[in-house]
Amino acid sequence: AGLFDDSKKNSNQDEGGFDAIGIFRNPWDRYRSTYERELDIHCGLSPSGREKKQRQQRGWLEIQDQCLTNNTLLSWVAQNFTQLGKRREKQYGGILRPNYFIRMLNGINEEEKLNEIMTRDHLEQAKKIVSKFRMLLVVEEEDKEYNEAIIQQYFGLDDDRNKNAMPLGSMKQVSNNDLKSHERYKEIRNWTEVYKETFDALNELDIELYDYIEELVTTRRKDGSV
Repeated sequence: AGLFDDSKKNSNQDEGGFDAIGIFRNPWDRYRSTYERELDIHCGLSPSGREKKQRQQRGWLEIQDQCLTNNTLLSWVAQNFTQLGKRREKQYGGILRPNYFIRMLNGINEEEKLNEIMTRDHLEQAKKIVSKFRMLLVVEEEDKEYNEAIIQQYFGLDDDRNKNAMPLGSMKQVSNNDLKSHERYKEIRNWTEVYKETFDALNELDIELYDYIEELVTTRRKDGSV
């Protein structure tokens, strides 16, 4: 995630007038969650708008059920993720392609570059980029209060002017993964786990980058920087 601010009111900002903020998630957890979200959209599971009307049609539940059966993660991989469709692939690029973090940080996430293979040169460039981020956070941080404190400090939510602001810890966490409430969710999770070993092999560079980010976050935490 990135935040760009041209106000230059903060002395920590680059000469160009912006700060970069990075919030990273374990590569496998991000990948699995993204697949589940895209499966939800592909099979029309979310109870809203057009999908809600379709649910009322005779046989819709059977259609939905068959859609889930036909769209395992392994089948998507085998068909090179054509199930995403051109519109979503154009919007979101290689969200389910190998080494997504490195691809994104190197600016190689456009539709026409999705088949480009990431190399160790791309990994080293990604490391240089994230090391310049003004603030780095990892979703899996065990001390959730630490993440909240850093965010509040960075945005000035802990000063007197914002003393009446709602604490981040009291805000409700909301997921856009509606698949979690589906009756077949455990089954879907099980068939996704079958791909984990292959995922690790294909995403070695992203996993190494994530390990680097975790080390960087730990170092910054120890020396008192963000």
